[in-house]
Amino acid sequence: MLDYFVTLCYVTVMYEVRFTKKATKDIRRLPEKVRKILHTKLETIALDPYATNNNIKALKSIEDAYRLRIGDYRVVYYLHDDDLIVEVVKAKHRSEVYK
Repeated sequence: MLDYFVTLCYVTVMYEVRFTKKATKDIRRLPEKVRKILHTKLETIALDPYATNNNIKALKSIEDAYRLRIGDYRVVYYLHDDDLIVEVVKAKHRSEVYK
């Protein structure tokens, strides 16, 4: 007979999502449907920024920079692991975002 019970406890650390002024302006210009999806995706990223099923890729040219794909739109953001911050810097159509 067991004299004790082992309880597993999962601690969820959520990243804070911050937007630059430019990103806020870009997001306002996105179609309503894309903004709703972006909101949901950013919540998911805040919970687990390294999940493989989020349409996320690291940008090769910039350290700690990632891109999120939402249809024809891309969101570029930085991960600050020390401070637990996701900093969104751009949100535009794929033909314009990397310029």
